[in-house]
Amino acid sequence: MQRRFAPVVIALAILAGCNANITEPELAPAYTQENALESLTRADCIGLAMHSAPTAAAWNARRLAARASLEQAGLLPNPTLSLGWEDFGLNQAASASQLQTTLSLAMALQDVFARKRRKAAAQEELTAAEADLRAEAMRLAAVVSHAYDQLVAARERAQLAQDLGAVAEHQRVDVEELVASGIAAHIQLERAEAEVAQSHADRAVAEAQARALELELAFSLGFERPVKLQLSDSLTDATPSPDLEADLTAAVSSRQEIAAAQARYRAERERLKLAAERVQFLPTVGAGPRKQGDELRGVATIDVALAIFDSGSAAENAQSAALLASAAALRSTARDVAHEVAASFEKLSASLSYLSDHANDLSDRRRTLRERTELLFRAGEVDYAELALTRRDEVQARIALLDARLAASSARVDLDAATGSIAIPVPGEPAKK
Repeated sequence: MQRRFAPVVIALAILAGCNANITEPELAPAYTQENALESLTRADCIGLAMHSAPTAAAWNARRLAARASLEQAGLLPNPTLSLGWEDFGLNQAASASQLQTTLSLAMALQDVFARKRRKAAAQEELTAAEADLRAEAMRLAAVVSHAYDQLVAARERAQLAQDLGAVAEHQRVDVEELVASGIAAHIQLERAEAEVAQSHADRAVAEAQARALELELAFSLGFERPVKLQLSDSLTDATPSPDLEADLTAAVSSRQEIAAAQARYRAERERLKLAAERVQFLPTVGAGPRKQGDELRGVATIDVALAIFDSGSAAENAQSAALLASAAALRSTARDVAHEVAASFEKLSASLSYLSDHANDLSDRRRTLRERTELLFRAGEVDYAELALTRRDEVQARIALLDARLAASSARVDLDAATGSIAIPVPGEPAKK
């Protein structure tokens, strides 16, 4: 009778081993205003974005999942324990000596011999996952750099709007004096007052745009509440890139998208080798003791899948197709990277050419023209309206120069991202103090 309860005892023991405690994750606290008190460089902002709680935790989760898959792929398969009872009696007349108790351990050889290939494929998948994280970090760094430059330019544009308002206010005061002395008509004073009102509206718009960009940058860095940001860097230095071929070569060795595609190709190649080896047809072998009464014997089993309907060629063909797809993805990724580098190179060259050949020259010309007009006005050779126009044109030229500088900085960031040369901390890992 006690032997009849043995399966129940074993089942309870197995279920007891399945119970486990879990540890719920804890995320780092969100950034506060204290993190924004100090003046932030562009590198500081990139570091904040990389290590903000949701971003770092999500990246780390993907890294841990890939590492766990590699660890699991390298483990030997668990054997199967089989415990059986045969010829036990169902009535009182049955003899207890006829009961056979068999204990057997079985191992699927296909899992044993596939371990090397599966581990190699999992290692390549881990390499690809880490490359994906570095690629995302590079894209995030580019986004932060763009947002940083846009905020710097927006604040400078708001200052220029204030300067334009000062020009309009100065003009209103001068026209008011001319009207009082009878030199100018009253309608000119009304026109000057309208220009002052327009300058106030333009300044309000520029300041609102700067504040909106400040909010956008703050939340992209990981802040969860609006904060005031103090920035210490100017626009990205738009240095020219003299050689497109050198940039293309640098991108091939630095762009993590290419590294990830290469790793996935190698992983599919290992899986194809595994499919070609037909390990699924290896037997499952088992062995163990068998007891009947006082007699102890041994038993052995071999279970083999017969390749009658499925020879494994379809699975091999499917894996060959997967390898072909990964090769195509690698080629496509390399082409896309080359396109990004070439387009960014041309964009930077064009923006720097416009900046040096036109925007800088126009700003210098407007400043010189304003200085000469002021001298002519004091000599009585030009009227006041012309002087006021040259003052406004000078500020407008400075605004156009700012836009050209921002375009060149943006193109420089795009090229750095395309060649994989933006300096970034390790994604998802704490920054070094």
